[in-house]
Amino acid sequence: PIYHHFLSVYFFSHMEQTRLYHGDESGRDSQGIPVNSAYPEILKYLPVPTWCVHLVFICVGVAVGQAAAWPIYHHVADHRVPSKLQSLGSQDLGWLYLAVYVLKTGSVLLNIQATSWRRKARINVPDQHVYKVWTPPGGPALPYVMFETEGDLGRFNRSQRAVQNYQEYLPGVLVTAVMAGYVFPFPVFILTLVYVASRMVMAVRYTESSDGRKAGFILSLLVSLMLDGLLLLVAYKVITEEWTAPPPAVEVQ
Repeated sequence: PIYHHFLSVYFFSHMEQTRLYHGDESGRDSQGIPVNSAYPEILKYLPVPTWCVHLVFICVGVAVGQAAAWPIYHHVADHRVPSKLQSLGSQDLGWLYLAVYVLKTGSVLLNIQATSWRRKARINVPDQHVYKVWTPPGGPALPYVMFETEGDLGRFNRSQRAVQNYQEYLPGVLVTAVMAGYVFPFPVFILTLVYVASRMVMAVRYTESSDGRKAGFILSLLVSLMLDGLLLLVAYKVITEEWTAPPPAVEVQ
């Protein structure tokens, strides 16, 4: 879930987020479900489908990644980059780099679908699922089981969500960092330091309130977009340029 967080971060007032995210019971119905979604009401009135809005954010994300990747390629990368691109190109591995990006984009698309139902069901963070207490037929329906959001138990739940959110993103970020890092090792190292630091900030502030996760998450998102940008740059260079296999090494008798 990379891009859809922009919607709840930028288009919703702080006062309303605080009321909903902090579990204000007056903002819930008799079953414990929030009366309003934390996603902006304007989404219901747009003249285009919601997925079009997400598509715009995906395109913006690609642009941000490329805006960071090309200066790194021209001004930060060292003299060994051409030989590494030569090695990848001679083995036609640009498609492998592009495949990794396609797989990551697939995760984004799946999360867009899940997010649309999160908005319709009015399930706000940190809740990830809604559990129903089974009752015998004809018996009174009990409220749904939701995350505890108050006190130390609420802080524990949110700190756990910060850990799980990090782990959910880690496979894609790790593969991207390794593959982009083969060509740009030092820039990727610096970006990963910033990524981990931003996630630590997110975890600490998320523990205190769901609204507090925003700053750290957005910074980690920008770093992730930069890593994606480097990945796509390598794919573009390797696929579009002509590369010849290096001559075989001559054994010295």
